[in-house]
Amino acid sequence: MKYISLILISLLSFGIQAQVKLKPGMKIITHSSVQSESEYGAGMSMSSDVETESEIMVNEEKKNIFEITSKLTGFKIKMNMLGQETFYDSKNEKDKDSEAGQLFSQLIGMENKFMVNKTDGKVFPLLQREPVKDVSPSMMPSTDDVNGTKKIAECFFVITNDQKKLGNWSVTDSASGTVTIATYTIKRISADEATVSYISNSTNNNTMDQMGMAVKMNIVATGKGELICDLNSMLVKRNSVTTESTGSMEAGGQTTNISGKTISVTTFNVL
Repeated sequence: MKYISLILISLLSFGIQAQVKLKPGMKIITHSSVQSESEYGAGMSMSSDVETESEIMVNEEKKNIFEITSKLTGFKIKMNMLGQETFYDSKNEKDKDSEAGQLFSQLIGMENKFMVNKTDGKVFPLLQREPVKDVSPSMMPSTDDVNGTKKIAECFFVITNDQKKLGNWSVTDSASGTVTIATYTIKRISADEATVSYISNSTNNNTMDQMGMAVKMNIVATGKGELICDLNSMLVKRNSVTTESTGSMEAGGQTTNISGKTISVTTFNVL
């Protein structure tokens, strides 16, 4: 009888699938650092160092989702574009009145709302505000990069029971002209935490509008990273990735070769 009970317990435990576990009122503080360098040919280059701090609040739990709000609370940038330097620090009152301050201060305090699927950790926007549009897209980081769906999705990483058994798996994602194939490998795992390394390969064939001009992008990028995941909540504790890209940009009948490198480190802390 005791033996049968142990078998039943084991079967029930195996059947419980991993999922995101949050509680209404939970607060998550994120810190992100992104360093990037880009070359556009003909001696043109751009580099930037961006630091952000956000506050994620869990508002409500429903049957299959959580509703959350994210607010950008800190933003710091140092950028050099074509020899022109730009600085801004949201925590420095004097920077608010500068030309850069009037541009980037739009991001501070901006709240966006999302829903998180409990089963796979995917994030979908409920309300995502955008900054004023009468600025150069090359100057203003997109909301998605600092406080949008793309950034918030980094907070969650669900590892299923099958993936734990396999130790490695691949995921293909396609969105907005970009196809990404990511391969994940479990390096270390315990009852409460997993360290996962990953390699992603992306191709981007997209046309965008920049200040009224159609710009066609053909980019190939490879990212190599590592993340640490809490297996009880499926919340990411730390995610670091280095991405290198090459390709071309076509605008106004001219084609320019481009290349770039980005180093990103993000930490997530539950309060």
